[in-house]
Amino acid sequence: RTVSVEAPNAWQSLTPDLGRSDHAAFWLNNIPAIMLTDGANFRNPFYHTPNDTLGTLNFSFMTNVVKGTVATLAELAEVQHADYWWMDTEVATSVKETLGCKTTISPNPAHGFVKIEWENCASGNSLDLVLYNASGQAVLTEKSLQGKAHTLDVSKLPRGSYLLNLSDQASSWSEPFIIE
Repeated sequence: RTVSVEAPNAWQSLTPDLGRSDHAAFWLNNIPAIMLTDGANFRNPFYHTPNDTLGTLNFSFMTNVVKGTVATLAELAEVQHADYWWMDTEVATSVKETLGCKTTISPNPAHGFVKIEWENCASGNSLDLVLYNASGQAVLTEKSLQGKAHTLDVSKLPRGSYLLNLSDQASSWSEPFIIE
């Protein structure tokens, strides 16, 4: 669910909270810009405090915000549907660093099997694995992986972009990869 609000002409005095993001500088110079928000501190009381940690985030809600943002960008960019397309991506995320392990996925793109390796994990070497498709649906789950490596059979999954998430009870690591 989204709510569209057109800022009033006197938004700075009437609704100053509408200026709490990077778009405000554009609005102040009469340049059209979009503000996308999930409500920030009106939704999460820990927003921008020392308690603003992974444990206080609602990942289901966050997933829907990202889906809405991507859909909005696709609509505004007038993206055309295609059978498939290729692109090189690099995703920087702070979540990647929270597991406290050196973690790798290979090969990427994958052709049937993908090897996940981890070492020097802060909480030991037992991890849970969830593989998400491009729609954010969990398509594969494996619990309590032991050791320092695991080979994942992805041969029955359709080609496309996926997100691999490894986690222990306190933290997680995510990495995008492609199945060809």
